[in-house]
Amino acid sequence: MKEFCIAKEAIAPDGPVPEPGDAVTVELAGAVDRIDGDRIYLREVTTNGVPVPQEAPEVPEEERVREMAAAADREDTL
Repeated sequence: MKEFCIAKEAIAPDGPVPEPGDAVTVELAGAVDRIDGDRIYLREVTTNGVPVPQEAPEVPEEERVREMAAAADREDTL
């Protein structure tokens, strides 16, 4: 399972910070941005009311390789 990174203040704004292995419960809120197969992507996500920084979406391997090849082609023409 992928880790989900949120700010400490979203978990424990007024109390002790949990330790690794501690169970926590958070409220997640956001708007559905898109659906890709069985995955739903959210935007404007908050946990316990604290905004979660949005990570850049993962680029599919095929697209990443295509971009690298195009960049290499551009370098060869210089």
